[in-house]
Amino acid sequence: MNGQRRQFYRHSTPLVVQWDAAEAEGPLARTATTLDISGSGLSMYGSDGSPPGIGQWLVIRLALSDSHPMLIVGEVLREVPAPEGSWAVAVKFRAIDEQERDEIASFVSRGQSREIRRRRMKSLE
Repeated sequence: MNGQRRQFYRHSTPLVVQWDAAEAEGPLARTATTLDISGSGLSMYGSDGSPPGIGQWLVIRLALSDSHPMLIVGEVLREVPAPEGSWAVAVKFRAIDEQERDEIASFVSRGQSREIRRRRMKSLE
């Protein structure tokens, strides 16, 4: 990790997102599913068409289970491994409302807490 420390924790969870290139006009036409998410970005995969390119800016509509849809602008930083016939990319959030970033961080924290409880219960079996 080149000595870098993450500012936000990541949580692996599948959330359906809508997205398109930032310069595209009209409604967000493509869908993808998150691999993981944090307050600073997400990884997503899809199988519809070609993947967004590295350096491309995207508009992403994201709805957490308990919140309103968020519109976030992000930049594709890299491609990540994906199953055959699909693509996956890592996206860094570049324009996000701080309240929405806090909502995402809270969502991630709750997800991690559930995962820790699940692992503890499993170890007690």
